[in-house]
Amino acid sequence: MDTFEQRVRAVDWRRFHHAYGPAVDVPELLLALAEADRDEAGFSEAVSALWGNVFHQGTRWGVTAKRVPFFIELLSDGPRSPEARSFLVKYLHHLAVGYPESLFP
Repeated sequence: MDTFEQRVRAVDWRRFHHAYGPAVDVPELLLALAEADRDEAGFSEAVSALWGNVFHQGTRWGVTAKRVPFFIELLSDGPRSPEARSFLVKYLHHLAVGYPESLFP
């Protein structure tokens, strides 16, 4: 069975884009999320980058759908820290519903 890292690296991320161009930084961001329990600084940087370039001001990009299965996998078998799990759930929530004013006045 392939590892999480192998599955992440198997994707041609150059084919997908986010707010600042090709999503070539996304594999390292996903791997940093997977290591959240061991590398708190790397996790914080990944969270900031994912909000800032991959879900920039509520916009979904071509890379959005490609990341969702990896987020689901991380929720199932990934980091156990409450901060990491909370981020994953909140991020998936925002990807699904954006920032509707009825939910976020």
